[in-house]
Amino acid sequence: MSEAKTEFAKALLAELGYTISNKVDNTEGTVQVHEFDWGDGEDARTAAAGVRLTSLMHPVSAPLEFEFVRVTGFKLRDVKSRKRTATGKTVLRVARKGWTPQTTNVFSQATGLVELKIEQNKFSEAQLHLELVSFSTVSVFEQGVVLLATDCLKRWGVWSFKSKDTVSGEWYRDSSLAIADFKKKMETIVQRSEALQLATIPEHDDNADNDLDKQGGDSSLKGGQGGAPKD
Repeated sequence: MSEAKTEFAKALLAELGYTISNKVDNTEGTVQVHEFDWGDGEDARTAAAGVRLTSLMHPVSAPLEFEFVRVTGFKLRDVKSRKRTATGKTVLRVARKGWTPQTTNVFSQATGLVELKIEQNKFSEAQLHLELVSFSTVSVFEQGVVLLATDCLKRWGVWSFKSKDTVSGEWYRDSSLAIADFKKKMETIVQRSEALQLATIPEHDDNADNDLDKQGGDSSLKGGQGGAPKD
């Protein structure tokens, strides 16, 4: 995301009353060595990432608690202010094992999202902020939801709401600590959600009934203001 788009995202979230409070990088633990092949096509590597993350989150002897499901064909709800709009998608949805959507909203009872980037592509924290805010408006767990950002190799970050309307992100040196934090936040999602009030977007949002229409494009939330900021 270019500097212009980063500033766009900051302005949009500020207009909606959100605050950003990222933590310093977590340098505890040790660097874990992972192997992951990004050479396959998008479908194959997304499926492989889901399998890899499942194995990291659930030891062999432990029961399966959460399932990773590919959702690249579904749109996240737009994040809108009176002046700006951000749209986009994500890669994987995480939910309790056995849960299937009862409506067209595949995110309605999801506990977490996963944003994947190939190793040579940098993560945009502004994009992650927007993605988490959007997710919180379509999940019943509201601001209790959590997002994992990873390349399945060296980059491991966890994004969540630190307090009402305050987004907080943290990059981890040790992938096992990131996975543990991500899992713990999902395990305690009901308690955390009850401790936070619902993040709202303006009532004039006319995208609420169409937030899951299939569309093309990449898995990032993009800004538009009569025309999106250009790189």
